[in-house]
Amino acid sequence: MSKESVLIQLQENVKIIYHKAVDADKMLAQLREQKKAGFAQIFAKQTRLSKIILIHFYPMSKN
Repeated sequence: MSKESVLIQLQENVKIIYHKAVDADKMLAQLREQKKAGFAQIFAKQTRLSKIILIHFYPMSKN
């Protein structure tokens, strides 16, 4: 693959990723409006990961 074709492929991939990120942001905004995108909805069950995230991002609430 030539340098030019690699750059073209990278540009195409960045465009795809950008559009997917924009779509994901729109979806999250809709879910937030419906109160379905909060921590409790995503991590409904106490798991090791949810405990780590709670302690790391919400250090005042050591559940």
